[in-house]
Amino acid sequence: MSEMEGGPKIQDLDDLEDRLTVFESVVEELRAEHLVLSQLEMFMNQYILLEDAIYQGAEFLNISLRYDEDRSKLEELSEKYSLLTADYQDSWSDQYWSIYEYIRSGYKKDKKEKGKNDIIKEVSELQDLAIEMNKKDVKIGEGKNEKKALKEVDELAKQYDSSTLLQSSACIDEEKKKQSCCHRCCKKCSVF
Repeated sequence: MSEMEGGPKIQDLDDLEDRLTVFESVVEELRAEHLVLSQLEMFMNQYILLEDAIYQGAEFLNISLRYDEDRSKLEELSEKYSLLTADYQDSWSDQYWSIYEYIRSGYKKDKKEKGKNDIIKEVSELQDLAIEMNKKDVKIGEGKNEKKALKEVDELAKQYDSSTLLQSSACIDEEKKKQSCCHRCCKKCSVF
């Protein structure tokens, strides 16, 4: 069995019992009302690491223990763990489950690759934001370099497929035309 991500492997019943005690305290923290999202995520991360460590430790000890006395203690600890997780998870809200699944999946949702259309849309939104910022700067009287923000956005956009304001707006206009098509036989959309 390899090393766990959450720390060293559980080697004996005392290690398992210690982890179970810490696990109980994390459950109590998670049961607290009005947790900030960052706290919830932190405690849920600890919960998952301990959950995995306890589960893997119990499996390891089940194979390696030789004495009946030790096996009965392992059964007691396993039952305590099962009751604790089952009772607690039954009371979880949708938010708790979504955070649990998000962390359990390894934050994979954040690693989604962006397609060309996503990048064009982001660049367009940034350019719109830069234009709005320039308008506000002019209204406030800070219009010394009113096109600076727009130029910065354009430079960043060039890193993504050499997009410019004209190319982005042309792609967006083309998408709008496709969406606003009448879907009738006409020369504009040439559906039929």
